[in-house]
Amino acid sequence: MSISTAQGVGVDETVLAKLLLFERIGDAKAYAELVKNVTTDAEGKPAFLKDWEEAATAGRDLEMKDPWTGEFDGIDIARLKFSPSKRATG
Repeated sequence: MSISTAQGVGVDETVLAKLLLFERIGDAKAYAELVKNVTTDAEGKPAFLKDWEEAATAGRDLEMKDPWTGEFDGIDIARLKFSPSKRATG
């Protein structure tokens, strides 16, 4: 992280850890789709996640499509309850 700080580029360690875990235990096609969406978005944000976050916040079930219907090293992702992260401000 010291290199990113020295270059004036902020790195959110929590997000980095989640991405590394996703790359390691997630579906390779899902990870590739996430990376593609991040790199093609002008702001570097995967816009398709917004619908999922809104559904989770509203308590609605998520309708997952391939490649998002698989398992994460034995974890059935269709049964997970997603909720947006709450970041501490301060």
